[in-house]
Amino acid sequence: HPQGQQPSTGWLSSVLRLSPVVVVLAAAVASNPGTSEEGFRQFLRDRRTFSLAQRLAESLGLVEVRVWNFHVAAVGFEGSQAFLGAFDRWFEVPDSLPSWPPEALASWESWEPEYDVDMLIVGFLLLALLGQLCPGLAARHFVASWPNLCRGRLWCLPVSLQFHEHFGHLLANACFLRSVGPATHELLGRRRFALLYFAGGSFATASSLLLSPVLLAAFRWRRKECLPAVECVGASGALFACLGYLARSDSSLSLRWLGCDWNLLVLAVVQMVLSASAGAVGRSALGAGWQQDAVAHCLGVIIGWAALEYRLL
Repeated sequence: HPQGQQPSTGWLSSVLRLSPVVVVLAAAVASNPGTSEEGFRQFLRDRRTFSLAQRLAESLGLVEVRVWNFHVAAVGFEGSQAFLGAFDRWFEVPDSLPSWPPEALASWESWEPEYDVDMLIVGFLLLALLGQLCPGLAARHFVASWPNLCRGRLWCLPVSLQFHEHFGHLLANACFLRSVGPATHELLGRRRFALLYFAGGSFATASSLLLSPVLLAAFRWRRKECLPAVECVGASGALFACLGYLARSDSSLSLRWLGCDWNLLVLAVVQMVLSASAGAVGRSALGAGWQQDAVAHCLGVIIGWAALEYRLL
């Protein structure tokens, strides 16, 4: 989302800023798998080669199955083994935490590919926390802007893809990444996925810095500023690049998002609406008002589509 220089005020700003959080929480409640204990039992049976073994073990009292429902999520137990349930899925909780540092971190090649998307979300959280603790540092190094680029801080383009200044923005993009990321990663592999995400997202962000002020002035969204200053943060450009790549790969593909299967076009429209509600009048930690960034979204889709169409990766 690009940021203008004038803050927005009023209760409507706060309501729209929280709307992505409300949407995600509502979807979590609606898709909570812990509402049915029998559904958890069916999940346990499906994990086993012989589902009858789970039934037999429970009927003989060898294992106890129970579910704790917290409405937005749930925790299930099969004996001492715990499972976390959210968005219509169950995930096994490890019995013990891995030693630190993990052996997988010793070598890039040994790191399991399925963890790549999760590590991007960890990056979201770490940079958001660092931005709250050191807002001056974030303004200089985590925000894509012409002043930062002119001072030689070219890294602000890829870093801005990982930086989100309020929780609603971060949560919406994290859920979107969990939807489009694994499918794109599976098609491209680790290196090409990273290239599409960071290079494609950076190009979309740079294009937004160039074109957004012109578009804002053309539509007279800022009557007192012919060319309003723009700053960009957030992963929208990179995420829409992934979406564009998937659309070119298979336009009939459906993605899982918030416990439901979504057509790519419908998912793109929903994400644009959520992005608009979060960014149009939200207030950033740097004290600037937010504008909706259609440029990064649209160019992200074009970049992803072109990457496959012209074999750019």
